[in-house]
Amino acid sequence: MSELPNLLEKGFAEALMNPRLRYLLDIKKGDILARNPECANCQVFKDCGTGCRTSALIGSGNILAKDPIACQLWKGGYKRRFMEIALAWERR
Repeated sequence: MSELPNLLEKGFAEALMNPRLRYLLDIKKGDILARNPECANCQVFKDCGTGCRTSALIGSGNILAKDPIACQLWKGGYKRRFMEIALAWERR
């Protein structure tokens, strides 16, 4: 596939016709679940939703991998802890 289009050099309509960009834009949650079946059974999946595609790519080299950072944050209870801290700060 060709490289991603530069939107400063090409029009948006032309950029959307690029096959590599179309592939990235067309990734569905089901595509990620098919390659990461453990995500479907995860208790935090409804919140995480497979995480961030950029983080998955950086963490594993595969854009369709699960996001290792999201796994750590959600499974580690960091969202709950952050909310507790935010609520405590708000009560001041």
